[in-house]
Amino acid sequence: MRKNLELDDKLDLVWAFGQYGLYEDLRFEDYPGLNRYECRESDNGRFYCTQIEPWVWVNFSGTLFFKEPLKVEDALYKPEDGFGKPIWDGFTDEGENRFIGECIRVDDFLRMSKEEIDEYVRRNS
Repeated sequence: MRKNLELDDKLDLVWAFGQYGLYEDLRFEDYPGLNRYECRESDNGRFYCTQIEPWVWVNFSGTLFFKEPLKVEDALYKPEDGFGKPIWDGFTDEGENRFIGECIRVDDFLRMSKEEIDEYVRRNS
């Protein structure tokens, strides 16, 4: 069952594919103004969020929301067949794709620019 995202929900702030995003380990419905993707965990459980796809049915590990859509080369799935390609190592503590270590309300995330989120992270870290 998918949960409806509410404006006052607080989700984990992430940095991935050159932009801020929101993450939660629940299934969510689409939300206006955000691009929703689902994460797949590896079969052996050693790698978290090894694939990002429009819908994940097996080994679901969470939902990502971004303001801007991922480019096909970033999105890790081939649009013509919907299957993910494991071409990234998932989230790390540092580096290209990472958890920020802060939560943010959906309404704040939607209204804030990248620079304002940078400042929010600096203030709250």
